[in-house]
Amino acid sequence: MTNAIIYLFIGLAALLNSCSTNVIDSEAATTEEAPIDTQFTCELIDEQYTVIYTPGGQSLYSSAWLTLKPEASDFFGDPWMPQKRCQDISQRLELYRPDGFLELSTSETNGYDFVCMTTEKNPNCRIVYTLTPSEDPVLLIEQIQENQTVTYWFANMALLSVMIAFLIEMNNSPS
Repeated sequence: MTNAIIYLFIGLAALLNSCSTNVIDSEAATTEEAPIDTQFTCELIDEQYTVIYTPGGQSLYSSAWLTLKPEASDFFGDPWMPQKRCQDISQRLELYRPDGFLELSTSETNGYDFVCMTTEKNPNCRIVYTLTPSEDPVLLIEQIQENQTVTYWFANMALLSVMIAFLIEMNNSPS
């Protein structure tokens, strides 16, 4: 029975932690933390700037949302180096997030394809990411959606594991 209580506390701690864990932007980590509820950050992973999504601020379930290609800076020029683009994309997603994400889609303006986001509060497709000519907008959206499916799957499996362990312990404990 003691182990069952321990499993229950571990499960509750995981749930509570998912609502309050700080996430630190590795590029901004030199002097300041990201706000407590930040879910999109920019990190340098394997020499590539990557937009990271951390659902509910739970760093255990973080996933790469979008990895920026270094060769994109050749197309966009110095003002839009991968680090700057990554930080801007993260900030846009954080700005749109409170409005309730609905759908990622693609659009075109001035001859450039871009990924945009609609939200519950704003049905207009707001720009998230401008693509280089070599990037396929549909494939990019599919990759982003696949990354998020995997993240949610791991988060749900971790919680399910705690609950199963608790039920097994309860079943095995003497009455």
